[in-house]
Amino acid sequence: GLVLMLKAILLNGNICLIQYQRIVKILVFLSLLNFFIIFSIIPNASMNFSTAKIPEICVVVTTTEQHLQYPCIVNKIQKIHDALDIDKSMYIFVMAQNASNVSITTVNQDAYNLIFLENNVIEPFSNDVANMFKGQKSWVKLELLRWVVEKKPLCKYIWHMEDDIEYTGDLDALINRYKNHPADILVPKYDKFRNANHFINCKFCKDHQDSSSKILWSFSRFSKLVFNITYEGLLHGYKGHHEVLLSSLCGYHENCTLATMNGIIGAYTASGWGLFKSGTCCKFGDIVPNGNKPFNFTWVKDKLYHPIKCWLEETRLATENHYKLDSNRA
Repeated sequence: GLVLMLKAILLNGNICLIQYQRIVKILVFLSLLNFFIIFSIIPNASMNFSTAKIPEICVVVTTTEQHLQYPCIVNKIQKIHDALDIDKSMYIFVMAQNASNVSITTVNQDAYNLIFLENNVIEPFSNDVANMFKGQKSWVKLELLRWVVEKKPLCKYIWHMEDDIEYTGDLDALINRYKNHPADILVPKYDKFRNANHFINCKFCKDHQDSSSKILWSFSRFSKLVFNITYEGLLHGYKGHHEVLLSSLCGYHENCTLATMNGIIGAYTASGWGLFKSGTCCKFGDIVPNGNKPFNFTWVKDKLYHPIKCWLEETRLATENHYKLDSNRA
């Protein structure tokens, strides 16, 4: 109404400059008052104009270019993606000898955050430090470390899953169960220092045995703090395999903590089970514990299994070897 009044007065020419300025001030005041009333009456009409809430959780699945050609891996990635709520961001780290030559035909790249990794990046670490941390074939762990520290994703915690992990329950519910857990490292299990395996080659671990430990990265949750501590340790020249150095550096740091996810292990080891360590064959139900005779295996709900190399079921060689083993057992 005031706008129309002002327009009419201006058209009639019956207004001086001072009156005009007063009317403009009144209009501005009434506009601000109207804006305030609207957002006070309507609770949902808040002044937060940001879009989606920044996810607190990043879920990183590591795989390879070759594995993405197998339907079971693609289906597993889709299953994980569908299970996660919108408060979590999912990333897929794809290991490739030459990322520029990668041709992915079975995965919808627009649906996922695909990050291609090449097996030749060690900077800013020295060659011997990087190679010992990576081990024989786990250079993706170094890339994950560099990505978190250098790219600084906005999420609070990073969950890491290898593509041969199987969890028989609700993955999103499992992650939510530990949403407020304060530990910087959460793993299904870990071992304290002992004179075996990777501990022997880790001088820092041997010098700080009381706080040293060994974890499996296959399924784990990390804070940004533990990655920053490890990154600085590698720059300092500390040498050790990723399974011992990261958790040992954390154990030594006064503000870094390590904890376990109790009660979720079904069958969880670093490599193949017994007879199937070579990885040439196995069906989900075939386990050889401690070298004993194979026995039938039953899935248990809400349990974690590793390694479950589902792609071996989709190759002719795996099937042939399985039948040969079955005939030998008769």
